[in-house]
Amino acid sequence: MADNVVRADDRIWREEHIAAFERRYPLGTTARLAFDLALYTAQQRAELRRMGPDHIDNGRIRVREYKTGKESMIPMHPRLVASLTLKRGNHTAFLLSDRDKPFASDESFGLWFSRKCADAGLKGFGFRGLRQASARRLPEVGLSARRVEAITGIVREEERLPQLQSVPRPGLAQVVPGALAEGLEQAVVSPAPEGRGPFLGEFDFPVQIRDDLVVRFSRLPMDLSREEAEKICRVIMAMADPAR
Repeated sequence: MADNVVRADDRIWREEHIAAFERRYPLGTTARLAFDLALYTAQQRAELRRMGPDHIDNGRIRVREYKTGKESMIPMHPRLVASLTLKRGNHTAFLLSDRDKPFASDESFGLWFSRKCADAGLKGFGFRGLRQASARRLPEVGLSARRVEAITGIVREEERLPQLQSVPRPGLAQVVPGALAEGLEQAVVSPAPEGRGPFLGEFDFPVQIRDDLVVRFSRLPMDLSREEAEKICRVIMAMADPAR
């Protein structure tokens, strides 16, 4: 096997490894979206490459439990929402190859991701080792320990946490530009009317614009288009005091 083709193994992703990957692949790249989908859903490559808009409903995303094989819906992590907002696939799949088509096989998808890891200085890392990190992330959306174990297949051993969490996690402000970061940290994803676009659900989040002033955006659709966002910006700009 060529040296630049790396087979994914079970190396555990610690926080310093996660940070290295995120530095190499910013939000808006396919590699980052693949990584975020894996990290915040604990899915294997077969499920990841098939994930698409039909997996999302009312602010939740459909996952397959590792231990039982059953499908269930879990809340979407704000960081995953940010990743999906800034990089989308087509109406079939979130993740597209360089040919703008879904990956042809689990093997080609896994090798592609392994190369991306190697390019980030993480040779030998892959999707399987991310399940340990997913077990640390899923409680952040309110899942119980039993539910996390069912989805990831990982029993969280408290004595291992200091080793796995040796590097502090960056805030969204370090990876998402401007006000979007401040809002997504406190985002609430709410249900939307049935049939509303491929990204169902709405945002409700605050943005601090002054030390003593917080503005709250409510009922922003998760499938907000650039044209719609620009329209909102134009309305806000029209309200600005020209003397300030």
